[in-house]
Amino acid sequence: SSSDHGNKTTLPRPNVPALCKILTTVAKDAVDMYDRENGMDPLTFGRLEELLKVIMGYVEEHAMTTIGIVGRRSAKVSRAQGVEEIASLRQVSATINELVTKMAERMLLLEEQGGTKGVLNNWTSHGFNAADTKTNKMFVFYVRVQLVGKKTNRFLESTTIPTFLDWNTPYICRVPSELLQKAMNGERFKYANKNMKKGQAFERFIEDEICAVFAEPYISFLQDEISESCIEFCTELPDELTIERKKSDMLFFVVTPVRNIRSSREYQSKKFQFKKIQSVENRGVSHLVEITVAKHFPCPLSRQPALLTTEVKS
Repeated sequence: SSSDHGNKTTLPRPNVPALCKILTTVAKDAVDMYDRENGMDPLTFGRLEELLKVIMGYVEEHAMTTIGIVGRRSAKVSRAQGVEEIASLRQVSATINELVTKMAERMLLLEEQGGTKGVLNNWTSHGFNAADTKTNKMFVFYVRVQLVGKKTNRFLESTTIPTFLDWNTPYICRVPSELLQKAMNGERFKYANKNMKKGQAFERFIEDEICAVFAEPYISFLQDEISESCIEFCTELPDELTIERKKSDMLFFVVTPVRNIRSSREYQSKKFQFKKIQSVENRGVSHLVEITVAKHFPCPLSRQPALLTTEVKS
């Protein structure tokens, strides 16, 4: 009959044990995905803690509701079914709790090993070993990205569709782990790590190398719309006079290494700074540029526009 045919094509109604299995799988997959990027342990830990609180609250609420239901003659849920649901909820709660515990232990171990002392740009004292995955696990690198000068056709268009980067707007971006590995496995990095004296010059050389690797895919994309000779990569924002003089025929892709300023929330920060290189006549004056974003890094977003930019003498 038509009713029988309809029943065959209707998906079974999800029950608590099935949903618990799905939640367990999703949570484990999420941890694996976060683990592909460096420095995500604090974010993973926080998300798991939030999930665990929700589940534990629901376990208590569901247990009380089930006890009330099975005590009444008209209950739609049998005692056996109620017990099965509570057991499934407690099992997923135990699984999430185990993930939280493992993450907390790993973060503590990394902190004891000094892995979090330099969660950003931590090669200055000892060099950096691309093969040392334990030390590198908490290593995160952020850059300030800005497009100025000659606009490509894409940016000349009037559209409400959001773009990856807005024109002439500074962004703070997290450099993906795969690009860090690419930079650290490069010949220039290996040569510098082996032969250069560890200090400010070495640090700046490595930072610029990572910035260059980060910029490569974006410059390659821009070359589809504008000639390579019209694109200039730089790690410092050109002065206003240079931009004004060349803006009609030169696009500046600016990628500057920045350092995070940690707040009272350990591991996380939404303030970043970099030292501004002064013009020849102001070489004796050092300026720090501080940038604030909306959400604490690390976060699910790989980039955030600057909300506030201030410049102070250091």
